[in-house]
Amino acid sequence: MTKSETQIAKNLGVLLRAARRGRTLQDMVAVARDMGINLSATQASEYENGKRLLSMPRFYDICKVYGLKPGGVITRLARMD
Repeated sequence: MTKSETQIAKNLGVLLRAARRGRTLQDMVAVARDMGINLSATQASEYENGKRLLSMPRFYDICKVYGLKPGGVITRLARMD
């Protein structure tokens, strides 16, 4: 990952952790499964810790699982360092 990609991934992780609001990673896996989205606890952890990049389709899926609006996330990311 480039330095800017790393920073974006870390900032996205901050937003995802905040959106999880006390739910466990296993809770997020269950939500994803109910939506027909394949997500493991390891993947969710890597996204939240900024260690994994997302494709656009995956970004939309993850936003859906975490209950976030993709446009709002992009706007918040643009305003972060």
